[in-house]
Parts: sequence; C-alpha cells; structure tokens
Amino acid sequence: MQRFIRYSGPAILVLLIVGLTSCLSAPAEAPSSSAGQSSANSPSSVGTIVDLMAQTVPSGGSPTFLGVAQRRRDRAEEEMAALEHVGDQVARYLQISAHYRIDFDSSGRSTFVKENILTDWRPEEGHALIEGFEVLDTFQDNDNTYVLASVPGLPAPAGVSEVAAGYAGSGSDKPAWVNNPPAIPGYYVSVGITQRRRIAKDSIDFADEDALKGIIMTVLAEVDAGFWSRSVERQGETTGTSSSSVTGTGLLNGFYIVSRWISPDGQYYYSLAIAPVKQ
Repeated sequence: MQRFIRYSGPAILVLLIVGLTSCLSAPAEAPSSSAGQSSANSPSSVGTIVDLMAQTVPSGGSPTFLGVAQRRRDRAEEEMAALEHVGDQVARYLQISAHYRIDFDSSGRSTFVKENILTDWRPEEGHALIEGFEVLDTFQDNDNTYVLASVPGLPAPAGVSEVAAGYAGSGSDKPAWVNNPPAIPGYYVSVGITQRRRIAKDSIDFADEDALKGIIMTVLAEVDAGFWSRSVERQGETTGTSSSSVTGTGLLNGFYIVSRWISPDGQYYYSLAIAPVKQ
C-alpha cells in the first residue's frame, strides 16, 4: 500500500518550534517524530479538505474514494479507520440492495406522500480489499483524518471524467454541478445535500445517502427499469379520500460519488453521484 502524507504549513512550523525548544531545554536524546496537523478552522485546512473532496473523479482507470475518520486518542489508528470508510464506499460501488415503500394519501385537492427507502450493502466485501488500496493522499487536522485512495483492478465508471471536469469548481467556488447536474450518457445522476453534522464523516455520508435516494427515485420513475420488482396496492375511496402504496426491491450496481463540495460557511455538504443505467 503506497502512501503520500501531506503536511500543512502551520504543522511544519509547529514541528520546528517544538524541536528547537526541546534542544534548548533538555539534554540531547534520540529525536521523536510527530504527525502533521493543522487547525480545523484554519484556511489551509479548509482549503485542503475542499480540494480532497473534489478529487474523487475517476482517474487512471481506477475509481477513487475519500475516507474520513474522527479524531482518536491514538492518531495512528485514524488512517485505518478512514480506509475502512473507503471500504464501505467500495462495497456500495459493488452493489446496493434497496427496499422501498411509498404511500400516497389523497384528500380533496391535497396529496400526501410518505417515502421509506432502506438500503443495504456488504461492508466486508469492501474491507477485504483494503490491503490492495493505493493511498494517494492523507491529511490530518485537529478533528479528523482524510484519506484519498484508489482501488487498482476495480474498473472505474467509463466516460465520466471528461464530463465532470467541465463542471468542477475551483477552491471554494461553487461547482456548476451543485445547481446544474451534468447529463452523463448511460448514467443516472443525482446531487445530494445535507446540513453539517457534528462529525465530518456523518456529514459526508448523509449527503451521499441523499444522492443515493435521488437515484433510486429516478429509477422508480422509469416504468421499464427492468431490475426492479414492483407492486401497487390501492385501497378503496371513502368520503372523498383515497390511498395507495408502491413497494418493491432492487439491486443497484456502480453507485459512485464523482465529487463533493462544502459551502464556504461550512454548513452544507454536497455530493455528486452517478449509477449506470441498466441495459
């Protein structure tokens, strides 16, 4: 497993100051090493995180994933936890099982819709590939560890990189895909959004899941979805009201996050997701 660890400017300065202070105040001894860190609120940290979130566009023929792990007592454990987060996303890329139920209740001129979508995948299938991940970049701030990794041997979505590149943002600039998702031939496309959670990993996962829900709803809207089983149940009309429900199950392969973005105020997380149209 190859690794490239990025140290921010403030982290290098801290290391130099700590080293100089130790030399002046203590007897000579074997030097110790320390992981690079940056303040979670510093411009360099925020800029680096935004850049990493935008770098999951497939490159080199392999899919790329961003894993995040919350701060731990032993910071060395965070990278493995972030790789496990990558493994979760690899498992979703391989296959997702979805179960849905949508209830419709109509009364006069009003219609109420209640959606219940449950998704499941096998994390162990992604975790089994961890030893083969190629770590492209690693970054730590005071709160989290971020790992950007590709999976050699796993085919990347075809024809996505060129289209997505034209919609990418620059630094904190809002990418075009946030308000205008690209049309990518052969793929369902969805943008997920969520408000910031206390834990960065949760913020990313909730935005991803919102994008996944959008893709599933798009699939449901297509009568000829093919790989979805569906049933419709209607109940009789009484006193001007009626209700019906749609339930079904299906498998989704190739769900992939092309890019992510955080709003400049840090309050909203966005995910651009795709899944191939079943032929």
